[in-house]
Amino acid sequence: MDGTLGAAREAVEMGAESVVYNPRSWLHRRTNSRSFQGYRTLMESLGRAGEQIRSISYGFVRFHGEDATRPGDDFLSAYGELLESISEAAGLIGSLEDDEGDDPLRRALRQCRERYARLRERAEGEAWPSHGVLLTDADRLLVEFRHAHRQGAAQPPRRG
Repeated sequence: MDGTLGAAREAVEMGAESVVYNPRSWLHRRTNSRSFQGYRTLMESLGRAGEQIRSISYGFVRFHGEDATRPGDDFLSAYGELLESISEAAGLIGSLEDDEGDDPLRRALRQCRERYARLRERAEGEAWPSHGVLLTDADRLLVEFRHAHRQGAAQPPRRG
C-alpha cells in the first residue's frame, strides 16, 4: 500500500510539473490555472484511510492471539456490513452528482453514519475492550472519506 501511495503522489507531482512546463500554456494564457491541490489532498486522505484499515485489521488479529473475550456474532456481522458500506463509499470518492442533483458519496456516507450509529448503540455496555478501538477506527475512516470528497478529488467538469 505504501508503494502504491508513493507512486500516486509522484504521478500527481509529475502532472503538476508538466502543466507548468507545457509550452502550449505559454501560447494560450488561461485565467483559470490548473491546481493539483485536490489530488494532493485526496492522496493524503487515502494514505490516512489506509492506516485506519491497517489498524482495523490489527484489531481483529489482536483478539485472536490473546485470551480476550471474542466479540459477539451480532457485533461482527454489523461491523462487516459497516465496512462493506464504507467500501462502497470509497468507490464514490470524486463522483459527480447524479441526474437528480444528489451527491452519491454524500448519500453513501449518510448510510455509513446510520450503520455506525446502530453499531455503536449495539456495542454499548459490552465488555470487549476492542469495541471502542474498532469503532474509533471506523469513525476516522468515515471522516477521511468525507474530507477526501469535500477538499480533494478534483471533479471533472460536467459536459452538456
